[in-house]
Amino acid sequence: MKDAKRPAQTAPPAARKAEAGKPTTIGVMKIVWGIVVLGSLALGGCLGDPTREVQVRNRTGQTVVEYSYGRRDPKYKEVLELDQTLTQTWMSPISWTDPTKRRVEADDLAGTRIFCLDVGYDDLQRLNWRIDIVAGHPNCD
Repeated sequence: MKDAKRPAQTAPPAARKAEAGKPTTIGVMKIVWGIVVLGSLALGGCLGDPTREVQVRNRTGQTVVEYSYGRRDPKYKEVLELDQTLTQTWMSPISWTDPTKRRVEADDLAGTRIFCLDVGYDDLQRLNWRIDIVAGHPNCD
């Protein structure tokens, strides 16, 4: 009887890798994940806008309507009850290099302006990121 030829045996995966000189699927996946992680770290700072939290406190002794961008933009108005504090997220002024001034105004419930303040970054820093709305300060000068 003739010896039956055995089918050629294939080398184990590690040996195949060494023999072929080609990267394995796992090796390629590691490289891809490394690129994804590095890319997300590099872009992470660009994806969101920088913001600051500013507290606005009603110290007038009455309910007021507060305008975070001044009266010219009434969609950002809030009713603040007596001694209520509102924490707002501001996108400007955000740093000492930002020359932006922001106008905060408040009216009593009759619609009379009782408070107005133009604030920049230095002002907010000096105020410890807290604005106290007080009666008798109607002019922005």
